Amino acid sequence: MNSVTIPGPYKFFRTYDVPPIEVPLPMVVAADVPTLVLKAVVAGLAGIISLFLGTVLFWLILTSDRLWQLSSVITLVCLLGSSAVCVAFTFKCVRLAQDPQAQLEITAEDVFDRRQDARVAWSNVRHMSTISNKQGWSVIRLRLHAPVQRRPVVPHLYLGLSSLYSDDRFDIAIRMLDARPYILVHTMAALVRMHGGTTEELTQWGWN
Repeated sequence: MNSVTIPGPYKFFRTYDVPPIEVPLPMVVAADVPTLVLKAVVAGLAGIISLFLGTVLFWLILTSDRLWQLSSVITLVCLLGSSAVCVAFTFKCVRLAQDPQAQLEITAEDVFDRRQDARVAWSNVRHMSTISNKQGWSVIRLRLHAPVQRRPVVPHLYLGLSSLYSDDRFDIAIRMLDARPYILVHTMAALVRMHGGTTEELTQWGWN
């Protein structure tokens, strides 16, 4: 199979007779470097500010009896925790930006996620669903018949928390890539259905 056909996206002025899209296979998706750099800068600055405020608050707690309260300690923990999250996210963005090529490879037989060093055959997928954030679709979740081996190459806080301890679930992050999430979601959904799996009902609105 050299291509797969997916429904075309709706637009505000056209929601009928929308021509389908022919997606060539294999589909190789790279990281979106400008977006990664921008997010790394923002996350890095946020991490530095949180660390600075946490350090100042820690010094004030040690030197002032009036600040030694539970609320101050909780605030300190939150500041240091947010700083750690921002640093980890910055590191992830930098790692991806350094070597952005071929982060995701979709073929007629399987999908390979280089960031997790794992390959999932479409015949192994029982059900596909999506997870959204305020920007739209952000993660594709595959429910598997059998577990696959994975070795995360790039730390991903969300994927680490959501799928590290689940053998029958495989999450694929689809933001910060150079392909539209709409194309990725509908392409993978079509391939899952071709191999006997099921998917959630997917919108055709093209804002993703």
